[in-house]
Amino acid sequence: MEPEDRQSNPYCTPVVGEPFDKLPVTSYGTARWTVTRNVMGFDDSLAETYTWAVNDSAWKGKAKYAVLCEKISAQEQWDSGYHYWTMTFGFHVDSRRKWQPVQVPSKGYGYLDWVGAAATEPDPKGSRLVYVNADGDGTDVPFYLPRYPFDEADFSVLPL
Repeated sequence: MEPEDRQSNPYCTPVVGEPFDKLPVTSYGTARWTVTRNVMGFDDSLAETYTWAVNDSAWKGKAKYAVLCEKISAQEQWDSGYHYWTMTFGFHVDSRRKWQPVQVPSKGYGYLDWVGAAATEPDPKGSRLVYVNADGDGTDVPFYLPRYPFDEADFSVLPL
């Protein structure tokens, strides 16, 4: 079974289920935010819910899907008889690309039937296995499949 995103979409071509070709790597700078707060109590479900999740709506001036929560940590503190927690949140902000959906080009090997249309399996009338371009049918018009690798969460409830 091929790997899937959070919405059960496989990371493979829709024609014959072949894995995608390696995607090109593009480099540019992004921001990382670290926020540290002292709070009265620590709810460990925050780390389970928000770590490796993206914002599901606009948050702190950033568009939906532009902020990825990479870590949440907490340290118990005692000071002059007072008990509290120091929480640290780590965010990676990418406003240009957004974290999802990831646009994966649909290309790889696939079948063309006897009239030249994409097919999911060999056709007894005479299909052939060919390299399928980015549009999935050999005409080289870009065609991308959206994939959702991260959970979505309401960041407005975080204690920041």
